[in-house]
Amino acid sequence: MKKTLLTKFFRFLLIFLFPGALLAQTGTITGNVVDANGDPLIGVNAVIQGTSNGTVTNIDGNYTISELQLGQMNLEVSFIGYLTEIYSIDLSKTPNVKQNVVLLE
Repeated sequence: MKKTLLTKFFRFLLIFLFPGALLAQTGTITGNVVDANGDPLIGVNAVIQGTSNGTVTNIDGNYTISELQLGQMNLEVSFIGYLTEIYSIDLSKTPNVKQNVVLLE
């Protein structure tokens, strides 16, 4: 009787909890933003278009946007006085993507 109850409990865990963990997979986009001279740009906006997911670059020009749903998306990189760049990113094949950016005036 105990063995049967324990077996049912583990089946429940496998059927209902394990698929949820598979659906919760996320991806990350990282990179570095520099100007035409190769100097890092501080405070550049890096945002996933159509969402509120985004960040700004640090003192070294690095950025990280994490906990993104897997799939295709557009990364918009913008800074006052520079041309905005938009990159198509596909996190469905590679969940961790590095996208370095050169912004032009």
